[in-house]
Amino acid sequence: MFRNATGNGFSFCAERDEAKWIASSPLEFDLLVTRGPGHFESYARALLLVDPESSADAESDAAFAGEQRSVLEVQRDIVAVLQHFTESVMVYALVADNGVSRMDDAAAKACVMTLGGVRYFLAAGPISGIESWFEDLELDEADHPSFLWPEDRSWCLASDREVRFVSIASSTVALAAVDASPLLSVAAWPPGSDGREFIYMN
Repeated sequence: MFRNATGNGFSFCAERDEAKWIASSPLEFDLLVTRGPGHFESYARALLLVDPESSADAESDAAFAGEQRSVLEVQRDIVAVLQHFTESVMVYALVADNGVSRMDDAAAKACVMTLGGVRYFLAAGPISGIESWFEDLELDEADHPSFLWPEDRSWCLASDREVRFVSIASSTVALAAVDASPLLSVAAWPPGSDGREFIYMN
């Protein structure tokens, strides 16, 4: 469900201009939500699977045989590292509508964006509140956090519903720090890959 949040944490945001850089990307939308915006120095995938094989097929198979973390868990661990590579205190998120939004029409129109035929709701909050941002917004397991970025756009996380990783777009230095985290399993993008082979991986 989607509902308005109150307090000092995350809340739904009507400032849709903050997401125009995502909406105006020249990339095909499937590639954008799978890999992230195309102008960053480095890209990698933080896997939801624990120690999977390297190929897309093996990653898919491993999901049924071993432990799989949630997108939220992986995002939180990534942000714990990347918060040291931004000067912003505010982060923005685009959350995919699960089709059963309970926001009233006025609230929905204020913060909704349609990208690639999918409705997304824009939210914002302090980077220090990343641990509880889904709870602040009263979202549930059916709602999918597709994009997350700081106000200065120094990095961006992207995740499609149909893949089992969170894509990281950032500087090379920031990505090296994420790769060094013992909490994350990070895989480089294959040389020359645009992410197409990982779309709709089932």
